Amino acid sequence: MKPERKPERAVKLNVIQPRSVLNRSGMGGFTLNPYVGCVVGCAYCLEGDTLITMAGGTTRPIQDVAIGESILGVRRADHDGGWSHRYTQAIILNKVETLKPAFEIVLENNTRVICSGDHRWLTDRGWKYTTGAMQGPERRPYLTVNNFIQGIGQAHKTPPETTAYRRGYLAGMIRGDGLLARYNYSGKYTRQNRKHAQITDVQHQFRLALSDFEALNRAKAYLSEFGVQTTECEFRNDSGNKPMRAIRNHSRTAFDAITALIADETSAEWLRGWLAGIFDAEGSFSRVVRVSNTDEQILKITYAAFASLGLSTVREDRAGTASVMRLRGGLGEVAKFFQLAAPAISRKCDLSETTLRHSTRIVEIRPLGKVLPMFDITTSTENFIANGLVSHNCYVPHMKHKQLEERKWGTYVDVKEGVPELLDKQLGRLRQPTRVFMSTATDPYQPVEERYQITRRILEVFERHPQHSLFILTKQTLVERDADLIARLPRAAVGMSISVIDDRLSDIIEPWAAPTSRRLATIRRLSERGIPTYLLWAPAFVPVPMSREFVRDAMTKIAESRTQALSLDSLNYRSRQPAGLPRRLARDGHAPATAAQVELLRQEARRHGLARRLDLVAPESEIAELQPLLPFE
Repeated sequence: MKPERKPERAVKLNVIQPRSVLNRSGMGGFTLNPYVGCVVGCAYCLEGDTLITMAGGTTRPIQDVAIGESILGVRRADHDGGWSHRYTQAIILNKVETLKPAFEIVLENNTRVICSGDHRWLTDRGWKYTTGAMQGPERRPYLTVNNFIQGIGQAHKTPPETTAYRRGYLAGMIRGDGLLARYNYSGKYTRQNRKHAQITDVQHQFRLALSDFEALNRAKAYLSEFGVQTTECEFRNDSGNKPMRAIRNHSRTAFDAITALIADETSAEWLRGWLAGIFDAEGSFSRVVRVSNTDEQILKITYAAFASLGLSTVREDRAGTASVMRLRGGLGEVAKFFQLAAPAISRKCDLSETTLRHSTRIVEIRPLGKVLPMFDITTSTENFIANGLVSHNCYVPHMKHKQLEERKWGTYVDVKEGVPELLDKQLGRLRQPTRVFMSTATDPYQPVEERYQITRRILEVFERHPQHSLFILTKQTLVERDADLIARLPRAAVGMSISVIDDRLSDIIEPWAAPTSRRLATIRRLSERGIPTYLLWAPAFVPVPMSREFVRDAMTKIAESRTQALSLDSLNYRSRQPAGLPRRLARDGHAPATAAQVELLRQEARRHGLARRLDLVAPESEIAELQPLLPFE
């Protein structure tokens, strides 16, 4: 029988005492890693300043994005006569940091991106690595000068919100969609309990009513920063089904302050804020960006605001209707507008379902001759937009250790001895139920767990804090040792990852893990004990050619494990893979699944009822009743 662990004499063990164990994620929960280090790692990385396109159209450096946040990715869309890539929203599932030799890619539009040699990009000829070779163990598709990388166009860093920007936003929003008025009723009306009309009777009103609460909340916060407090209330909407809310203040002091705040200015920052505000108030996006209004001064300022960002517009006048200021240019100009102006209403800035058409020629690829700190993210679409270019995300995380030197991934394991005690204290201080993901970076049931039993002690801590959710991902059958504890936890789920259905080949791909059949059997036994389970087939290796019989048989085996959900992922080649692995698999008639083959597997999974999503949110609900967030295709 083959060994199911890497001999510990080949792995350096370090017992460390962590200061903290819960790392906050963007979904409102936490990640938990009882160990640092594992058998496999990730080589895909980008420099920390690389701009990631967020779901709302803005950009943010990759070092500043967080797990759980929504970003822009691409998906394959089949249609009559072929298929195309379309933009879609994605969720960040993980984020890693490491040190890598740096390369710089320079494109014709002067876009520059610094990345590792193993990062992949979507080109006009498919996915390609930054560097590679025609022969030898590094043989793989790689970028060359005059290749075209596909993407959204040149990326622009979203500027921070300045005081002038906030004033401009309020001016555009309130003058576009608000009510700010003074009514003089002096001597006209007799108030209750008065015999004569008031000699001085002046009323002041400010109200902003919207169905898009993102813009309403931004306006309320900005006004508060300028010393104007408002009251929020429901607003009757007779023109549609969308609920509306309003903010208001009817004092003279507020009226005078707001009037001064929204006065015309000419600074670039004020105009940038105006453009965001008027777009939230009167703008729309459906293939093109438009802002409509009947006020000549508003149209004049809007034209100047677009021009201040280097954007060209054309005015469209129609008899009997509002005039329209339309942004000229393609999707690149739309993206530039969203990135620089940063409107608040995300639905108006959603590029989903827009077809990917733009590509830019590479003019230079050069090594920088130094090692730099780099980051990568794992996303639900397996890709993201980096510096305006479509980039493939990482598959297995690599964590940066507190030491400055880079240790070879797979040769060490740091044992966090004090995790259970610290976790008990940290969970006890949380006021609300939360979600904990274990592990997002390393396997909590790798072989050293048999000796140290840190993961089991963590489960005992969760037994004392049953209000919190725990979600486990592993490839080790050792998880079954703790089935008794996991079954007692009211909000816990176990995921198992595999790479290949054939047990013989699993010995080649993952020589220190149990055969696939044993992992599936483990999931079945856990499912039979009432423990929610899911399966991650990643990266997927399949026979060549992949027959329909294989697809049916593979999904039948997976369905027999009684898992509740299945996710599929294709291979991201890593330099740390054993040399010659693709050739070794080829001799056995297997290869990494292509995108089309992954889609066939997903279709068969749907027929077996495995296409449902296993949710990892709402700890206050039973798992079976949860609404989906993280995508398990």
